Amino acid sequence: MFVKWIVCRVMPEQRQAFSSSQEKWAALTGTDGFIAQLGGWNSSDPFEACIMGIWSDAEHYRHFMENVHDTIYEKSGQKETYHSIDISFYRKVMDIPGEARDFQSSIMGAKWLRMANPLIYRERVRHFEEVQKKVWNPGMAAAGGMLGGVFARAEEVEQYCEKQMVIRYLTASLWENDEAHMNYVRNHFPLLNLKAEVGRDIQHIEGKLVRLVETWSVL
Repeated sequence: MFVKWIVCRVMPEQRQAFSSSQEKWAALTGTDGFIAQLGGWNSSDPFEACIMGIWSDAEHYRHFMENVHDTIYEKSGQKETYHSIDISFYRKVMDIPGEARDFQSSIMGAKWLRMANPLIYRERVRHFEEVQKKVWNPGMAAAGGMLGGVFARAEEVEQYCEKQMVIRYLTASLWENDEAHMNYVRNHFPLLNLKAEVGRDIQHIEGKLVRLVETWSVL
């Protein structure tokens, strides 16, 4: 699985126009190698749109970019609705099991997307991936209302300003509703974080809680 993570800074007066143009990406349906796309607004910033695209592999994605992308993009009129865009790419390491049958099924019932984007010291990668599998995955699943997710690793190795090599990860979990996510944050996350002992793994971490827009989802 190949993951594309997009963050757009949308001009305040163009928020509705951006949302309408995002719906036109429904044209992705039927594209070879395409699995799903979903997105919405950052709950902490009403003018930041976050979108996640899921592809079977990088080769199908590249073919799409070379042959299909520009046509959909131009027809959407989206270019005039935002003033900056940041795109990053990841390969799936493992699924995050939840209450849904699979990741695609989890998209259909989700209202919220929680994304964590940590930078991990290269020498701590093995530990970080191990605790994701043994601590975070079962812990999130047991919280209730977590439908599914994906844990993925960026392809490139980055050199941080402190001259230490770090690798970027993406942890995306889909939640049934805000109440389920808040229950996890308040009653499960603190203990899991203590048990995971990832303090020495992480150089830096960013996170976003995204209120999904149903009409942006494409399966």
